[in-house]
Amino acid sequence: MALALVYSAVAGPAYAYIDPGTGTLLLQLLIAAIATGLATVKLWYYKVVSLFRPTPPEAESEEAKSEDS
Repeated sequence: MALALVYSAVAGPAYAYIDPGTGTLLLQLLIAAIATGLATVKLWYYKVVSLFRPTPPEAESEEAKSEDS
């Protein structure tokens, strides 16, 4: 087990390159992460705001509608 840990910690040369498709994939990943983060913040923001915003009682709003008719 210790030998495997030491072997994985020592890296040799990879002789690899990053092609243009990889760059596009990383850009797509970044855009998706930003969009997901913004949607999550928006969802939680409205949930938190709704906790502090008073809602009118149902009975009063129905009485107001019947008086207008």
